[in-house]
Amino acid sequence: PAALLLVACLLRAVPELLRRRFAGGRVFRPLAAVLVAAGVVHHLRAAHTVYSHKTFVLGSGADALKTFPPIGNALAEAAREIERRAPPGATLAVWPEGALLNFLTRRANPLMQTDMNTGDLNTAGGEDAVVSDLAAHPPDYIALVHRDNREFGVGFFGTDPRNGRRLMEWVRPRYRQVWLWGAPPLKDDRAGIALLERLPETKVSSARP
Repeated sequence: PAALLLVACLLRAVPELLRRRFAGGRVFRPLAAVLVAAGVVHHLRAAHTVYSHKTFVLGSGADALKTFPPIGNALAEAAREIERRAPPGATLAVWPEGALLNFLTRRANPLMQTDMNTGDLNTAGGEDAVVSDLAAHPPDYIALVHRDNREFGVGFFGTDPRNGRRLMEWVRPRYRQVWLWGAPPLKDDRAGIALLERLPETKVSSARP
């Protein structure tokens, strides 16, 4: 919206103002049009450079999308493992973010909160509220997907008290890791995805009324 507003000002509002006040604007509008065209070409070239590296096809049919090979391969492997282990109707939460796995596998998230980044946790009423929801509707599986949270000024999800540590404290005695891709996620700068399965003795109904 801001870019479109700028283009409208350069090609319409400013030339009109110049015409009314100074009887000018005939030169400004063509120059502004050249500037806008140059900006469009620059951004198209930048987009082409980025998209040319997206060569991995994730999903199939109407779900297919192109992404970067390392990310796409990790998500594809995780989706296959989830579909292999989790029967249809099983529930899945992806932390701290990654709802695309829910979509690709058609496994629903039973929790009110989809993402568990710092801002999302605060919006949900804090970790206490999310832990209560988790205790009432525990997912059958949890996928931990590596995410660097330094942009939020906090440490890795599950280790920083400001970023999901209480959630992981609740999860650890009730779930076990059954699959790992790459490095253990949320530990250091190495990428990885871990799939956790709820222990049988903790299984309760996770259906919402």
